[in-house]
Amino acid sequence: MGEGDYFKHAISDFTYDVACGGAIRHKADMGDTVRKIADELDFPMPYEKVQQTVWKHFVETSVILLEEPGTGKESERYQFVKEQNKYGTTSFRRIKVTVDAGKLIDWKTKTFSAQAKDELIKQLEDKLSGNGKSGVYMSCDFGRIRYKDAGQYNEILQTLDPKQREYIEGLPWELGRCYHKLDERMTGILLCLCRQERYRGAVYFPELEECVEIV
Repeated sequence: MGEGDYFKHAISDFTYDVACGGAIRHKADMGDTVRKIADELDFPMPYEKVQQTVWKHFVETSVILLEEPGTGKESERYQFVKEQNKYGTTSFRRIKVTVDAGKLIDWKTKTFSAQAKDELIKQLEDKLSGNGKSGVYMSCDFGRIRYKDAGQYNEILQTLDPKQREYIEGLPWELGRCYHKLDERMTGILLCLCRQERYRGAVYFPELEECVEIV
């Protein structure tokens, strides 16, 4: 992409950000689903654009990780910075931002069968109670499952309550595995799926350096 294209892209992003971007990110941080955000925006915005804005914001704020927790890998992203010279002329500069992925962890892994749900749920609840939810992540394969087996994906959604389902359906999950921070809502989704033996993946507890794997 040439400099002229970068500038046009920067202007477009800045205009969009002024009109809607900040409001979308704020509502996402407050816990609103993509559908709720799209329905309540003052400026009409394509649903897919809202989805991408929320996803990008979650990745940039580490609500969602694209790399397994504890890898110690730094991630890079680019953003446009608005600048103004002494004559009042506005310009945009593209800069690279490095995001620290945290320390390298050698996970101590304990594996459970999804069918051993009582023992599994007790283990998760005990760890969440003792460790809190700060920095805990669950792996998510929603994008891959939706792409490979729409029937299985729909069965997973059917186990969730309407608000949980709306949240999962609203995010544009990538085909590869990603990792969502365990807030109150995602904790509820995780435990709900485990009770119905619908979750396969891993839950990471950085403070304990422990990983609970469900197969």
